Amino acid sequence: MNNRGIARVIEATVAVLVIFSVLFILSSQSVGNDAPSLNSEITPLLEEISKDETLRTLIIDSPNQSEVEIRTFLEETITRPDLGYAVKVCGASEICALTPFPETRDGNVYSEERIISTYLGNNLDSLEFKKVKIFLWRK
Repeated sequence: MNNRGIARVIEATVAVLVIFSVLFILSSQSVGNDAPSLNSEITPLLEEISKDETLRTLIIDSPNQSEVEIRTFLEETITRPDLGYAVKVCGASEICALTPFPETRDGNVYSEERIISTYLGNNLDSLEFKKVKIFLWRK
């Protein structure tokens, strides 16, 4: 039997495993150092919008005008100058895409959405839904 050959194969396998382990640890540390997610910043904004009865009605009745009102709300609420934002109001089953995509961003664009509805009387057939989506990014 050739024990030296088996020892070399085991030695090479262990060396490859050590190299991959070091690379994995280094790559996971670099991902962990990224700035925290901005999703936690968006949730309270959507919560405030959903509680405002005037905005809710405006979102259902006039989506385009409600986007202007929501932008005004965001201007007053977001005090960090390093953040950019956009808002879209669309149908509940539609895809709310951010167009044009912000070119002056530093990293990822974060987004969350909330379904807004109004209940008008006992007629559930007249129930309308709209989706409000907020996009947030670092400039």
